[in-house]
Amino acid sequence: MGMRRVLVLLCVGALAFVGCPREDSCLIRTQGMYFAFRVVEEDGQATVSAVFTVGGALGTELALGDCGDDITVNGIPLQERRGAFVYYDAVLDAADAYEFVFVREGEGPYISTVTPPPPVNITGPEEAAVISRQDAFDVTWEDNYEASPGITLFLGGPCIWDFQRDVGDNGLYGINADELQFVGVDDTCDVSIILTRLVQGDLDPALDGFINAKTVDRTWITSTP
Repeated sequence: MGMRRVLVLLCVGALAFVGCPREDSCLIRTQGMYFAFRVVEEDGQATVSAVFTVGGALGTELALGDCGDDITVNGIPLQERRGAFVYYDAVLDAADAYEFVFVREGEGPYISTVTPPPPVNITGPEEAAVISRQDAFDVTWEDNYEASPGITLFLGGPCIWDFQRDVGDNGLYGINADELQFVGVDDTCDVSIILTRLVQGDLDPALDGFINAKTVDRTWITSTP
């Protein structure tokens, strides 16, 4: 085992304690890379993103080096972003499908695709509706995805504990009056309601990782004591 491989393994194992530096993708073979490709559709736009690591999903971050490594989605180059971690993204018009193409000098191209689920359309409660915590209410949405494996419902706000459930994608979920837990029981606050559909795509069989797509819709209410 080479010295570089030993150092990478030691760094990955110690990640939770001391962290690891970013690595240059040019120094890593394709077989040692982990690929995370995501699409999030909302309001007619799609945010597409790619994260590269070595050592698995929680391994050392990879920045694409100056050796011909490149990532595009539907022909559009993704831009590098650096902050707490490094990733690549772009905002596109929503499309019927998304094709992630990763290229390296002398290899590939590696092509991964995903078809997003139908858009989520929340029909109730009405945005800015005022709802007492003493009252039950329904979250409703357009039932337009026959093959749906389910949908994720999230409620959150400054005076509520985050509430998340994977529910049937049948257009209706009832919130009982005692189902939500509030931080400030005497406070009035705005509560976000978010519905998300998720599907897995087809990662290039030569790559390790995943590709998925989400469609999202959201509204908000005012919760009163």
